[in-house]
Amino acid sequence: MLVPFSSNTSRTNGPAMLNNSHFERASLQAATVRTPTPCTKEWCVFKDEAVYINNCQWGLHGPIEVFSRRCIAMYIAGLPICQNLLFHAWGEDIFIDQCMMELGLTRVNEFDVMSEIACGDQPAPCGQTDTTFHPFKNVEKWFACWNFANKYGHGPEDRLAHIVVEQAEILEQLKKKDPEEFEDESK
Repeated sequence: MLVPFSSNTSRTNGPAMLNNSHFERASLQAATVRTPTPCTKEWCVFKDEAVYINNCQWGLHGPIEVFSRRCIAMYIAGLPICQNLLFHAWGEDIFIDQCMMELGLTRVNEFDVMSEIACGDQPAPCGQTDTTFHPFKNVEKWFACWNFANKYGHGPEDRLAHIVVEQAEILEQLKKKDPEEFEDESK
């Protein structure tokens, strides 16, 4: 039997990573809102099929996983068939990939969705057209990538993200000019 995921990682670690700053939390929330854009990829024709995107030449990797609704429904229904795969020392991404292949679900190779070191890519400085850049294991490197992608990336224009980055840069400049103005009032 599979154990359900029950971690509250984002709720417990997120505020600590952002130093409990209301401005930074609000900025990140605003910057992550994306408006849907029409699908222009070849795999859009699979709209009603059980299909998933293989994002790496060596198999599905976890930083971004894309599945159709029907694919997820068939995966859940077929999990008992994949019980024999649980004995391998794989991560969840390889397990899902292997299970879906075992179930005969459609796997579409789309390697330009993600820039991942484990797939032979060099994600930094994060200015490519990929949707995901990985791994960035510390806060400073993550924000450096995020800021570069928002400022110089070649993906869809997201004016709100540019505004948030510009506001953060202005706030940092103001903090440097007059640090007393921005002291924590709770002290």
